[in-house]
Amino acid sequence: VAEWLAPLHAAPLKQLIAEAIAHNHNLQHVALNWQNAKQQTILAGTPLRPTLEGGVRSQRSQTLSNSKSATLTSQHGVTVTAQWEIDLWQRLSDQQRAAHSREQASATDLQAARLSLAATVARRWFSAIESKQKIKLSHQRLARYSQALEVIEVRYRSGLTDALDLHVARSEVSLSKENLLSQQMNQQQQLRELELLLGRYPAAEITVGESLPTINQPIPVGLPSELLERRPDIIASRTRWQAAALDREVAAKRRLPSFSLSAQAGTSSNHLRDLLDWDNLVWSLLGNLAQPLFQQEQLEAEELIQATAQQQAAIAYLESVLQAFREVENGLTADHFQQQRLHALADAADEASKAATLALSRYQNGLIDALTLLDTQQRAFDRESAHIQAMADHIDNRILLHLSLG
Repeated sequence: VAEWLAPLHAAPLKQLIAEAIAHNHNLQHVALNWQNAKQQTILAGTPLRPTLEGGVRSQRSQTLSNSKSATLTSQHGVTVTAQWEIDLWQRLSDQQRAAHSREQASATDLQAARLSLAATVARRWFSAIESKQKIKLSHQRLARYSQALEVIEVRYRSGLTDALDLHVARSEVSLSKENLLSQQMNQQQQLRELELLLGRYPAAEITVGESLPTINQPIPVGLPSELLERRPDIIASRTRWQAAALDREVAAKRRLPSFSLSAQAGTSSNHLRDLLDWDNLVWSLLGNLAQPLFQQEQLEAEELIQATAQQQAAIAYLESVLQAFREVENGLTADHFQQQRLHALADAADEASKAATLALSRYQNGLIDALTLLDTQQRAFDRESAHIQAMADHIDNRILLHLSLG
């Protein structure tokens, strides 16, 4: 995390990302999915090992004869049963490998979720800073319009302008107040979204930075093929494709014969004291060869279903690869143009600010009307707001670009 955060000059973000990874509820849900996948791998490996069961039984029965006399008999026994299916065609091994592949894909999903969460926390952090800067700009706008209103009121009382200018100026002051309130409400929402990501109560009390950083460092882009090894979503998609191929092999091998061994040993006695007497030992060994006969149509359909699932997994893998390349290409292109936009908007904001200052001076000297003054000030604030937005867009795109690069 520290590597891609360095150009963003946001030291507190590292700690916030660590907090989010520790407490984010959605991430905990993904982690539980991984734990389930690990247990599924364990379950898939159990058929490869023999099963052993032990039991103790005790029976007492009564028989009535024709003379109505009763005969009581007791029977006690101890049995141990072992069963084992021999993995002739590696079907059971393929089942275990498929489950292990899905476990690896789930683990990679967890890694991808952590990266996505880190990027989302960073984006929400800078969105809150952007909102904070726009609030500051809205305060400046309200102060500037209030100053213009005072000048217009002086000229109105002096009979140098009419009521139209006065009403328009008052309208702009009221609109500036509304803009400030809207920005303050937006910041509250941004802060609550950030706190939710951190697992905190959404009280909008978290403190963010004062200004957006300027990014000057180039993008550390490697070879495009490296994406196939770095991107967790691509790795997970490829692993699921491998699991689907193994599932198809398992479905095909279910049509082949299976061979299993079962053994049983135990003792049986009429008296409990003789239960462990080895003279009463009874044992058996059975080999079982089974071949599906009337289920071939069903098994063939299951194999075709798994073959279709394998093709779908392959298509999903190719789509994820192309999607990754598209995201990187779009991110690189956007970064290039956004840098140029930033320079252009910075110049536009600077020139508009100078024009607004000059317009106020000219209005005080009666050289321009109030509408021209207010329009010039409006342009200045619009240009500055667009410049702040462009800085936020550049940072947001850079974060998404790092995410797309894995």
